[in-house]
Amino acid sequence: MENRLVVSYMTLRSAIGIAGMVLAIVVALGGLLAGLPLQDSISAYYWTTSQDILVGTLAIAGALLLTYKGYDKTDNWIATLMGVSAIGIALFPTLNGYHGETSDSVGFFQLSGYVTNVLHYVFAASLFLLLGYMSYFQFTKTNERKNVSVQKEQRNVIFRACGIVIVAAFALLVLLKAIAPQFSEDFNTVFWLEFVMLVAFGVSWLTKGQLILKDQE
Repeated sequence: MENRLVVSYMTLRSAIGIAGMVLAIVVALGGLLAGLPLQDSISAYYWTTSQDILVGTLAIAGALLLTYKGYDKTDNWIATLMGVSAIGIALFPTLNGYHGETSDSVGFFQLSGYVTNVLHYVFAASLFLLLGYMSYFQFTKTNERKNVSVQKEQRNVIFRACGIVIVAAFALLVLLKAIAPQFSEDFNTVFWLEFVMLVAFGVSWLTKGQLILKDQE
């Protein structure tokens, strides 16, 4: 029974990683198939034919994170906050890609576009920063009563690298939007940096699920 629980948690971790990794690819492909150019951000696909895919994937990822039970209570709280943030991103869409007015009622709760947009960015920033924290600090924890395997030490290198990539990409995204908004828009830097963050997130969770560097029996 215990082995089955371990396998199920490994599968859950891998599923969370896969959900994150495929999000940008699937919504972008959906847009391309509909004849749309690459959008400025992943969230902008809310206003395209990929809306259901975007919202559905975020909802699934959020639900998986809410059910996640990690190494300790801190793990659980961070995963819960990430789950709430992922669902919040889906419920409160960005105005990026929206062609109406900021005073329009948008999103699930039909709040004004301005309020919804602010909430969207709060949830998005929270999600990415928590992803980086979880990967760098939480995933690298070890049980002091057990011998640390070579594979665990190698996984810790991946966890820390992914955490650094996520935070660095987020910082670059904010910097470019602040000092070079036209460059950011012309080259879709928000989309690509979000893609990088989600790939790093996915690699980290797949590693946590031991699809990468599994402990030797």
